[in-house]
Amino acid sequence: MMEAFKMVDILRRVRHDFGNHLQVINGYLELGWSEEAKNYIDKVIEYMTYEKMLFASLEPESALYFYHQMLSIRDLGVILRYKDIKVDNLELIIKADEPYASIAAVCRKEGLEGDLFFEASFYQETDGVKMVLNRDTGEEVVRMIKG
Repeated sequence: MMEAFKMVDILRRVRHDFGNHLQVINGYLELGWSEEAKNYIDKVIEYMTYEKMLFASLEPESALYFYHQMLSIRDLGVILRYKDIKVDNLELIIKADEPYASIAAVCRKEGLEGDLFFEASFYQETDGVKMVLNRDTGEEVVRMIKG
């Protein structure tokens, strides 16, 4: 089960993000930029809808783990979306700290920072879990996570 400190970290990040969103919207409104405020709200709603689907499609422990990974990856300046998550053994993924470990390695190797997009999929295989990362550049990283 997810440890309490991870849950507190998730809640802290969500509260921080919510406060930032309100500040941006308030700033737009104070400047009289109602169209920009509306566009920003639309983007926030789209992102929240995506997050809702993540929680609706996975068991609670898996959803929290993958959500926490997504937040940690956001700290790297990277947007992560999940395409498919079809795994039986979450422990292998947790032990490997994926997808964070692989995305952080790509960022370090290439000196990348900010405005990056990755799409991640996880598939249960007989000998482990196959992770597929696709970048917006078309590059694909495939890793077998074994116990």
